[in-house]
Amino acid sequence: MNYLDFEIEISPGTAREYPVAIVRSPAGEARETMKFPFDELALKDRLQNLQIALLRSGGKRRSFLSPEEQMVQEFGQALFNSLLVGELRSRYDVSQREAAQKGLGLRFKLRIQSPELAALPWEFLYDARQAEYVCLSRSTPVVRYLELPQIIQPLAVTPPLRILSMMVSPSDLQPLDLDNEKHRVEEATKDLQTKGLVELTWLEGKTWRDLQKAMRAGPWHIFHFIGHGAFDRNAGEGLIFLEDEEGASHRLTATQLGRLLADHPSLRLALLNACEGARGNERDIFSSTGSILVRRGLPAVLAMQYEITDRAAVEFSRSFYEALAENMPVDAAVVEARKAISLAVNNTVEWGTPVLYMRAQDGKVFDMESAKVAAPRLPKLPPVPKETEEEKLYAKFKNEGDALFGQGKYIEAKLKYANALAQKPDDSYIDERINLCNQKMAEQKAEAERAKLYAKYKDEGDDFFEQGEYEQAKSLYEQARSQKPDDQYVTKRIQACDKLIVKLPTDMVLIPAGSFMMGSDDMGSDDYDSEKPVHQVYIDDFYMDKYEVTVAQYQKFLNANPKQSKPDHWDEQLQNSNRPVVYVSWNDAVTYCEWLSKQRGKRVRLPTEAEWEYAARGGLSGKKYPWGDEISQSLANYNNPWNAEWSQGAGKYLREVGSYAKNGYGLYDMAGNVWEWCEDWYDENYYKNSPSRNPKGPTSGKSRVLRGGSWYNYPQYVRCAFRGDFGPTDRDVNVGFRCAQDVR
Repeated sequence: MNYLDFEIEISPGTAREYPVAIVRSPAGEARETMKFPFDELALKDRLQNLQIALLRSGGKRRSFLSPEEQMVQEFGQALFNSLLVGELRSRYDVSQREAAQKGLGLRFKLRIQSPELAALPWEFLYDARQAEYVCLSRSTPVVRYLELPQIIQPLAVTPPLRILSMMVSPSDLQPLDLDNEKHRVEEATKDLQTKGLVELTWLEGKTWRDLQKAMRAGPWHIFHFIGHGAFDRNAGEGLIFLEDEEGASHRLTATQLGRLLADHPSLRLALLNACEGARGNERDIFSSTGSILVRRGLPAVLAMQYEITDRAAVEFSRSFYEALAENMPVDAAVVEARKAISLAVNNTVEWGTPVLYMRAQDGKVFDMESAKVAAPRLPKLPPVPKETEEEKLYAKFKNEGDALFGQGKYIEAKLKYANALAQKPDDSYIDERINLCNQKMAEQKAEAERAKLYAKYKDEGDDFFEQGEYEQAKSLYEQARSQKPDDQYVTKRIQACDKLIVKLPTDMVLIPAGSFMMGSDDMGSDDYDSEKPVHQVYIDDFYMDKYEVTVAQYQKFLNANPKQSKPDHWDEQLQNSNRPVVYVSWNDAVTYCEWLSKQRGKRVRLPTEAEWEYAARGGLSGKKYPWGDEISQSLANYNNPWNAEWSQGAGKYLREVGSYAKNGYGLYDMAGNVWEWCEDWYDENYYKNSPSRNPKGPTSGKSRVLRGGSWYNYPQYVRCAFRGDFGPTDRDVNVGFRCAQDVR
């Protein structure tokens, strides 16, 4: 039997809802949302009940790990009804009718992208309308189709099919009766061997070295393994058990087995008669032994997703090889083998245990050249005139399709045209209309996607606009406009954002987010215990002044706030307005930030102590100074003679901002010149309990943090890690500040 494809894809989803799409079928494409019928507890209960049904089949099983649950009719019906929902059910029914009219089967291809759903036994899909499991009909084989980039062509084979069979029963696992196993497989293939259609070779060795040597001997067409299998949850991968040199079990993972089999070009099929070869985990669709072997290059793999009895395994092998030798596609051969189990073993559901993984699109992995029998030549008969009823049906479906097309209902129109084409397969008009439907459907899909993106970006932009985050809002509105270029709403919103966005001052730089090691333990003295312990801190991105606040900037603040008291020696400070302002208390600095916030429309503040040290290091975490571990007076203003007189002290040694080289973040004078206020209260033991992300300092205290050292301090005081403190109302000749601002 030849087949049309009914290819259905289940995509990853959330909250028990999964997008499902028919990506290829005689009735066209469609999309729906699958609502999985069971929550976690209900699913577990159902599977436990199904396991009991399987156990009643009786018999000896090849198992190693705990057995998995089985599925039966009620569970299969629930899966079928949840998968083929809405339009998908209609496409399935139309596809079945069309395949039947053409004398073809309908291959049910499952492309499951959701790992948790791929782990379920879909082979038990049950159509209650036909009172039958889907996979037990030759007309509807069920295939786990894995879409991979390699192109698979049938291998031309002159019989016999060469089967390499390997049986392994390690001494430390449940024993298998290998003699009986061999006898049953021989019996199952005896007739085929007698007819020269199959050649069965038994591998005497039991180790991976024996298998490797045998693969070099080839050529082989089929690898048949009988033994123990399992799924390793820790490794997230299936495996089989071979033997080591002493006869004990040796775990061979699916990846390792793939290395042994994949480089054998004539090998087209692996049959793993071992437990759990089809079992995977809920996080990776390529985790089972079967799926891994297909991904490594094998066109088809048959594996068992649960335990299987000896009798069922033998019945499966016999019928499968018979059908394969008759040149049937591998998926059709699997259907015949499933039927054999269901007929030979009463009251069993073990026919659902085998899983077919396939990446050969038409199921043809062999082309049995000499097995083909030439069809008898029949006399050529005159063509039979088409029946009037066929013409009527064609006209009916064509006219209905044209009407739906005119209404813009392209999916429905395509279905009508497909029915019309079934009456006139070579009709060019219908072919053209179906192509137009596909084109219009693609345009509708693209338009719907644009509308969806427009609504998403517009709504997100509105949220940011209402929060006053106009830069983010503008960016989202621009993305919305790219989906609808002529939309006036977002155009007006973008214009409003332009008016409301406050441009950042040019004297600030962006300090990028990151982690650094805060503190220091390299001074070797108890005087520096407040810098310990060294600890990792993460800082969000923020803006910081390039320079310390100057006398000129502070004068603008005083002009706007005449009640604000002037710093000491103000007249002398005004003589050089580009120097940093000094004699400023912590309270004065905070008041300045509050005034500047009103000017900019965004909150301006003092930097936190952690932000200050992170910025001072300039990306050189672990270094003593903003530029490295060495210091000289060519790099910073420090270590000058102390004098309380303005003209002999600060007036003589204080330098203009930007007089020395900037650090890695573009900041000037982060060491020396003047001490700089930080936002935090000071606690010498704070580092022992400091948060690891954006620490803000203690909630209270007596003094505020000072950082950076000044024009008269020794080198150890201008290090990035040194911590100073001062009362919030105190002023001094060597204390100034710089400002910071949040990015968000």
